[in-house]
Amino acid sequence: MKQWDSFLPALEEVGFEISLYKTEYPGHATEISNSLVNEEYELVVAVGGDGTVHEVASGLRGSKTPLGILPIGSGNDYARAHGIPIPRGKKYPGMKEAIDILGNGVDRTVGAVRVEGRPAIGHHSIPDPQHHSVDGTPEKEGYMVRWSFLEVDSGVTSVVNRMKNEGKFKWIRGQLKYTFLGISAVLGWKKQNGWIKIDDNPGEVIEFSGLFCLSQCQTFGGGYKVTPGASPVHSKPSLLLAFGLSKIQMLMVMGPLQKG
Repeated sequence: MKQWDSFLPALEEVGFEISLYKTEYPGHATEISNSLVNEEYELVVAVGGDGTVHEVASGLRGSKTPLGILPIGSGNDYARAHGIPIPRGKKYPGMKEAIDILGNGVDRTVGAVRVEGRPAIGHHSIPDPQHHSVDGTPEKEGYMVRWSFLEVDSGVTSVVNRMKNEGKFKWIRGQLKYTFLGISAVLGWKKQNGWIKIDDNPGEVIEFSGLFCLSQCQTFGGGYKVTPGASPVHSKPSLLLAFGLSKIQMLMVMGPLQKG
């Protein structure tokens, strides 16, 4: 919480009255934020990276309580999509501007993508996923519901997050870290099938041997412009499909994706 030590005096200086809640396990931020919906808080702020922001947003989804973001994660793509200044390495030159947005920014209504599927198998770096009643009831037995505010992909992000939690490339920060993690994920990727169903259309089984991304923001992975022009305030997400790619071809598109 070293970053919080610099946030606190800056927040109090501009008149914020603060209640601090610390998370202790995956999904805890969703439980905390949902419990605050009926309290008299004018704003609930997620202090962390995209994972923390998603958990807090899931707990607030459908309520009238605004979500604020103070980004201190590795990627910070959701904050970037809303024009919130993000840290540069260990420094945060835009901190005061980010705090000003909390008090004087414009509230926006954003969309979310409902994702339903079989929960991933537990891992020593990430425990078994747990059902949260606030996410809703799955249509199929044994399935689990999650809400995405940034992007949904074929599973590469999950692999990257597991490696990050294990401390791989921990000495690297920002986009470069995600580049190395992404390369490792692609090299270790095993072909698998997925069943995709959008709205009321018939479902289709597809092979995840390439790129599949349903994104509401133009960047993820620490700034990779995967879906240029996508915006969280638009009514529909952007869909990127590129199937049948070899591992070499997938690595070759990382450069163009970085530039958009």
